[in-house]
Amino acid sequence: MKKRTLFLFGLLFLLFIYVPLQAQWVNDPAVNTAIFDADSTVTKVESTATSDGKIFVAWWYCTNTSTDNNSTLYLQLLNPNGEKLWPGRGIIISTHMQLPSPQNLLLACDKNDNAIVIFSDRRLEPSYTKNFYAYKIDASGNFLWGSEGVRITTAMPGMIPYYDLPNYCNLCITSNNNVVFTTEYAEDSQYAKILCQKINSDGTLAWGGADDGVLLQCDTANLIQPQVVPSDNEGVLLAFEKVSGEFPDQNIHICAQKVNAEGEQVFANDKVITNARGISTDDYFSACRGGNDGMLVSWRDDRNNNTLFNIYAQYLTADGTLLWQENGTQLCFTEQTASFTPVATGTDNEQNSYVVWIKGNDTQMERCLCIQKIAEDGSLLWSNDGKEITPWSSTIGDISNQLVTTITNDTIIILFFNYLDDTYMNLSYNVYGVLANGNALWNGNAIDITTSLSWKSNVSLSPVSNRQVIAVWINDMIAGGAHPSTINDVMGQNLNMDGTLGINSVGIIEPSSSQDFIVWPNPVHHRIYFSESIENYMLVNSKGMTVKTFSGKPVQEISLDDLSAGIYFLKYQTVNNPYKCTRIVKLGN
Repeated sequence: MKKRTLFLFGLLFLLFIYVPLQAQWVNDPAVNTAIFDADSTVTKVESTATSDGKIFVAWWYCTNTSTDNNSTLYLQLLNPNGEKLWPGRGIIISTHMQLPSPQNLLLACDKNDNAIVIFSDRRLEPSYTKNFYAYKIDASGNFLWGSEGVRITTAMPGMIPYYDLPNYCNLCITSNNNVVFTTEYAEDSQYAKILCQKINSDGTLAWGGADDGVLLQCDTANLIQPQVVPSDNEGVLLAFEKVSGEFPDQNIHICAQKVNAEGEQVFANDKVITNARGISTDDYFSACRGGNDGMLVSWRDDRNNNTLFNIYAQYLTADGTLLWQENGTQLCFTEQTASFTPVATGTDNEQNSYVVWIKGNDTQMERCLCIQKIAEDGSLLWSNDGKEITPWSSTIGDISNQLVTTITNDTIIILFFNYLDDTYMNLSYNVYGVLANGNALWNGNAIDITTSLSWKSNVSLSPVSNRQVIAVWINDMIAGGAHPSTINDVMGQNLNMDGTLGINSVGIIEPSSSQDFIVWPNPVHHRIYFSESIENYMLVNSKGMTVKTFSGKPVQEISLDDLSAGIYFLKYQTVNNPYKCTRIVKLGN
């Protein structure tokens, strides 16, 4: 009997160990949801969303940041309610030899909702030379490219990644669901180059082996900070900085190139986004995918040499045409102000583009959050100064990686931070929403999503899905102390599109094959949402007149602000399915 009792106890213990931890989104911004409760240091975290609203989160965990070979890379999957779908800390991607505090980590979601994880390590080289590896992992935790991933670079003479600092690297998912990776490369006493490699969906390398890839290089300048977006016909567009001269008199240009499906550089000469000078070595430009397979690029520079940096943007089409004026369109003409941290956000369904930045006053002691809407021809649509969407405040921060944005159809969501006290060690994250028509969400208020007294960093923000956005970040456990501390947590928080935090039983739906297509809210005042994306629709009023039509990139919401109250019929088509029809009751605005 005693042995049987011990056996049952042991069985229950094992079952307890392997039950997933059921954390979920909370409604208190001072608490938030712990995705990883650490007892040591988290040096990097990334997150990405699936098409049905789940969230992959990856992070480097280091038990000792002063020694090598002490790092573990974890991956966790959360459902839309914030509950962990994998036991404990999640699955271990890698424990291979690393630098003391690893920083290289990329995470994206492919079109089949698999996680693509790319990072560097030293598994083949005992010295400080490193290689990059790529992994594909599905929602069940299966390693689709093998337990050791795919090696995508080789540290050979003349092709040695920077080893003393994190590489600036980037990836994108192509139209055929392949992966293009790009990073900086350098060799001793030579100019830095940019390497690109395509990984086919089956894990094979498309542009030669790990010793090959596509090299962008210049005989007189360093090419650094590559950013890549998908373009037409399985090609990609790359933007990068071209840096010549010696510090502190360096000349920094922003250029672009296109690489086609076969790995050939398309433009005979690099496209010059700007060569107006005035870009600081401390600044990072921002680029994102635009409409019609183009690229939106934004940056700040002091081309007038008056210490007042202005914000500029340029649009590059898939065929290499620069749509806006030479050296970029200036987005703000306010006198005696300095601008910081521009973020190229994206384009809406009507091909208007959006850039967000922080504007400072003449003393730079107060700042506000700004956004500009740019028409396809480069004209400014929200005045010559942009739209100031927060009050001026001395607490709004201007650190570049602490301002992130996302755009879904015609909804722009912006995450920024405020200092909570005069120690400048405690931050809150705040989210503001604005529609393409200029109307603000949540009565024009920014929503606090985390207010705990702690330093926070490495924040990412998901697109709108299941009527919510999700932010993930590293949280310093020592409030008001020196940052970063040696103990960090990975935290997360959702924000529902009605401005509330936590589980929203009306808004959050996790679609499955057993569920019918759901439209909500219905009746509706402003905007309807769908439980899965639709790619074609027609909205007909009670007199049989068509009042709205759409065909193109799948959408998961429609604005009805321009319609009068009444009964409407929505004829819609979900991806790869036949047309269906549903009745919509539109209430007054």
